[in-house]
Amino acid sequence: MTLSSLSADDRGCVWRVAGPGAVVYLAGSVHLLREADLPLPPAYELCYQESSRVVFEIDLQSTKTAEGQGTAARMGMLPQGEKLEDWLSPETMGLLRGYWRERKLPQNQMERLRPGMLAMTITNLEAMRIGAFPQFGVEALFDRKAREDGKKVVALETLEQQLDLFNGMNRQEQDRLLRITLEDVAEAAQSLEAMIAAWREGDGVKLAEELNRNFEPEDAGLLKRLLHDRNEAWLPVIERALREPGDGTTLFIVGAGHLVGDRSVISLLQAKGYQVAPWSVSR
Repeated sequence: MTLSSLSADDRGCVWRVAGPGAVVYLAGSVHLLREADLPLPPAYELCYQESSRVVFEIDLQSTKTAEGQGTAARMGMLPQGEKLEDWLSPETMGLLRGYWRERKLPQNQMERLRPGMLAMTITNLEAMRIGAFPQFGVEALFDRKAREDGKKVVALETLEQQLDLFNGMNRQEQDRLLRITLEDVAEAAQSLEAMIAAWREGDGVKLAEELNRNFEPEDAGLLKRLLHDRNEAWLPVIERALREPGDGTTLFIVGAGHLVGDRSVISLLQAKGYQVAPWSVSR
């Protein structure tokens, strides 16, 4: 990934925040991208070059260790003796069985997963079906690059905290999240295409609409848990980076959904009086 290889046509979802002691960049990520989506918009490489520290949602390396994989397996599985039928409504269970049949997936393995883990697994499987993989995602690209370049790498959350996002939901919420995921399968390719286009263009309004299009007003609790509570929890970390010049410029790379729409990290910072501006090559 070199600056000379990047096109200046796409702005991307990057913001610059000026603080009393330092500058912070907030870069929205798409976790799984296609090889054809590379290179990334130029703003990503430029803000990375200006930063001495890179902060991700979690330490990606921790997910690759035996301990991390064991944690994911342990926290992603249903409690001993419990079945998916105990957790899901008949309607959602029917959609899930239909999905398994259509995709010819190993039901005996997947039916041991908690509904939240199933929802995440299905989302990733559908993205990979159309050629989008984690190794092309924004986090993976810059995690490798930051470590090769010797930049300080920090995580906002642990793997356990991320998995607890799903495990901490009640059964009705997990059922709802899985049903939303299954109902979107038929349009997954179209949805991903629209999301990536909005992300490349830096169209925050369009991106928020696309990311939230399947959520109903009664799903406010899900959005609060998956997005809004985490945005508020990250705010003190971002503010500390803005106050303390000792760490130099910090680049935060988080899911683009955390940076657009109501109660986003961007809107929370603006509400506190920080100067937040979209940032691109043509800045």
